Amino acid sequence: MKAFFQAELAEILNEGNKSVTDELRSEAKQFFDDCRGAADGEMDILFQETGRGYYAHLHELRTLEDDEGAYAVYRDKLLGEINAAEKDQSVTDQMKVVKEQMGK
Repeated sequence: MKAFFQAELAEILNEGNKSVTDELRSEAKQFFDDCRGAADGEMDILFQETGRGYYAHLHELRTLEDDEGAYAVYRDKLLGEINAAEKDQSVTDQMKVVKEQMGK
């Protein structure tokens, strides 16, 4: 599952944006829906294991571990997004878990 940052997600899901392919919009919609949360705790564990919803960012970070620079940039952007969500009180449970698993 592909991970999206909130700013790019809004642009991709904008129906007026004709430069976005149907496939990318569909992936973004699935990501958005999955970020709303799993139906129960067991499904949430499955989401974590398979990288669905906001947990996809953890899987993306794992793919970047061999590229220290790209890893640091992605990690900083992700932490910035989560910290901003905490400040404006829009942080989700998935975001909290991702931040915890990142060690911050």
